[in-house]
Amino acid sequence: LLQILQHAQAPPHVKLAGAIYFKNYVRRKWDIPAGEGGVPGEDRAVIKQHLLTLMLSVEKKLKHQLGAALELIADSDFPAEWPNLLTELVQHSESSSAATRLGAMETAHSIFKKYRIAQRCDDLLRELQYVLKTFQMCHLKSFQAVCQTIQAGQFANEEDLKTHVELLIASCQVFYSLNIVDIPEHFEDNRTAYFTGFLHFLTFHNEALKTKQSDVPGPLEQLKAVICENLTLYATKYQEEFEPCVKGCVQTIFELLVGLDHSEKYDYLATSAMNFLGCAGATQWQAKENPFVVEGTLQKICEQVVLRNIQLRDNDLELFTDNPQEFVRRDAEGADQDTRRKCAMDLVKSLAKLYEAQVTPLLAGYAQALMAQNKDERSKDACIFLVTAMAARGATRARGVSITNDLVPIVDFFQQHVAPELQGDVNSRPLARAASLKFLTMFRSQIPPAVAGPLIPLICGHVRTSHAVVHTYACNCIERLLAVQDMTPQGPKPRLELGAVKDVLVATVGPIIQITVAGGAGIPQNEYSMRCVMRIFQCLNEGAAGIAVPTIQQLAAVMQAVSRNPINPLFNHYAFEAIATAVKVAVPAQVDAAEQHLIPLCAMLLEQQVTDFMPYAFQILGLLLDGSTTVKPIFMQLFSRILTPELWKFQANIPGLARLIGAYFHKHAQIREPLMNSIEQILARVQFVLQMRRLESTAFDMINAMFARLPFELYQKFFPTLVTVLLQKLQAKKSAALSKSIAHSFSLFTHIHQDLVLPQVVEGVQAGLFLNIVQYVWLPGLTAMRSPAEKKVGALGLAKLMGAQQVASNPTVVALCVEAFGHLLGLVSANGKDF
Repeated sequence: LLQILQHAQAPPHVKLAGAIYFKNYVRRKWDIPAGEGGVPGEDRAVIKQHLLTLMLSVEKKLKHQLGAALELIADSDFPAEWPNLLTELVQHSESSSAATRLGAMETAHSIFKKYRIAQRCDDLLRELQYVLKTFQMCHLKSFQAVCQTIQAGQFANEEDLKTHVELLIASCQVFYSLNIVDIPEHFEDNRTAYFTGFLHFLTFHNEALKTKQSDVPGPLEQLKAVICENLTLYATKYQEEFEPCVKGCVQTIFELLVGLDHSEKYDYLATSAMNFLGCAGATQWQAKENPFVVEGTLQKICEQVVLRNIQLRDNDLELFTDNPQEFVRRDAEGADQDTRRKCAMDLVKSLAKLYEAQVTPLLAGYAQALMAQNKDERSKDACIFLVTAMAARGATRARGVSITNDLVPIVDFFQQHVAPELQGDVNSRPLARAASLKFLTMFRSQIPPAVAGPLIPLICGHVRTSHAVVHTYACNCIERLLAVQDMTPQGPKPRLELGAVKDVLVATVGPIIQITVAGGAGIPQNEYSMRCVMRIFQCLNEGAAGIAVPTIQQLAAVMQAVSRNPINPLFNHYAFEAIATAVKVAVPAQVDAAEQHLIPLCAMLLEQQVTDFMPYAFQILGLLLDGSTTVKPIFMQLFSRILTPELWKFQANIPGLARLIGAYFHKHAQIREPLMNSIEQILARVQFVLQMRRLESTAFDMINAMFARLPFELYQKFFPTLVTVLLQKLQAKKSAALSKSIAHSFSLFTHIHQDLVLPQVVEGVQAGLFLNIVQYVWLPGLTAMRSPAEKKVGALGLAKLMGAQQVASNPTVVALCVEAFGHLLGLVSANGKDF
């Protein structure tokens, strides 16, 4: 195959197909041992001997595929089983061909970038030491040589110039990867050479490197952005070494930012530069080196960087109207994409860590100026965004902004300038309405319920708007407000009083689903809409019973249509969650009506093997079977099918299958004979799931469902085998989590069954084993329990366990049981001290 790629006469499409096949072959086979169907040892040696040289010699399309294959092999074999790779890279990095040097440096980057996410350990440090010993001097020489060549500017053509700039980009990327874990001595000693080059190219210009496209960064923008990332690394991790350079770097990057226009091609560079300013601004430098204490610096940054980058651009407005899904992806609360606006907000937060008293009045003045332009939607949006940046200091997923700037009167600003925007025609001033909804969503735990509660009808009205972003933000706002809970002595309590707004929330579900059916008003398969429906049912519970079945009917039709072309996994998840919450409201009173709409949907999904939806179908069927008074024929037909091994090989199916089997256990009186005949198969599936680390808890869910719902005589024959399997699992891998799970299951079994059969079963496995299990597994597992439900089961099981002869006759074990009781009842703290 590799010979075909080298053959000059082979057609280009054949070569490309061969390169793609080779890459996929490596991905499938390389990690499999040769004796088990993987790549034979002789082929491995030949591939590693020739792959790098071949990759550097072929055209760009092939190089990309072979480079991906090389990266896969290096991830597996480098450096231990591919020691000569680094030597080859050094040799090619010294080639007279710029294209070859570029390929070698890009390959080095693809190999070394794994260090950016690797966890620091001795093996990693040893590998880095090996890499640095061979590659560090080569890297420095290559960096200095390409810097000098570009500065000299003597190139045969523009393509040659671009090749050298791309080589410098790759060299800077390697710099980051080799410095991310710790600062190597070589780089510390030569930092002057590197930083001189970095600073020079931050101000470098060449007309030949400009791109005609306004939305794609050119090589020069990429180079400057990567340099900013290197400077950010040093400003964050190596302040002592970086301090002599900080003033010059801050000034240079500030001037760079001021010189950028609003074109999208500069976004990567602008966000990288603002990230650097933020990291530098959050660090306490010595006074003589600190650029942020120089008079006027903070004002310039706030005015010329922050203020310029928080305002929506023309292309942002186009997204708002023409591509609302992308706008929401970039702008919504919790969005992780580095947009200019988000980085400007992060810059304000970073500066406020040390200079809050200076920065807040400056930004407040700009906010006042923007408020004066209230008629301009873009200015109002910028004003709200700026106040958000000023006020927010910390946030959580559940509660939104949790730490605020005391100098910003959040509630007053909200009442005077944000809440009024939510009144009137929901289709007017969409930018201002979207910004206002987002502000309330972010500060939901800071706005008092007495202020936020009366606004719920206004917010619900916004789901009917024709603007997709406003509809989405309204759904998100409703869902997030309903999810906020306050802790009380009686436990968590919803922050908002739902009784007063129940009818409004119920009336909101229908329009949301209608918009979803109609295509999402610009955002098809909108996960925010479905999450809102789910939360309304979850919070209102029986208060939404009147619309439960109609909602189930509509959602079943939606998911049947979506199953033909599912494009958004989050939408799928929340849609089925919404169905599940509606089912819990509908059953048992309306279970037949719910089954009428959902059983055909689930049957279709299973019959057509819609793999993305099958796990949800099993969950829904489990809910329906639990709520039904009879076992419908379809459930009898399904019972034998759900035990087929093929279904259990797809891990996503397993939690749903386990849930459904638990529902069958609940109906054991009506399907006693099929259950008795299938217990051995069920326990085989339990043992299969128990071997999966990620699904270990699901195996215990199945065990606990069997203990809680089935009469002992149905599985008595296989109980010793089950106990043996659990003890073997414990012997193979003892962990706190496993001990806790076994303690919970044993406690549940002991509490539920009249006779104390567990001691005899364990002793049957090995004489004297029971007390050891109690002392070293069961009791420690009980002390690890945290939830009230777990503690209740543990206490009930322990009370009965103490009546066992082996326990009661052993004073040491009795004392340990009493201590465990103290933990379960909250009388003893985790460190063993009395409260």
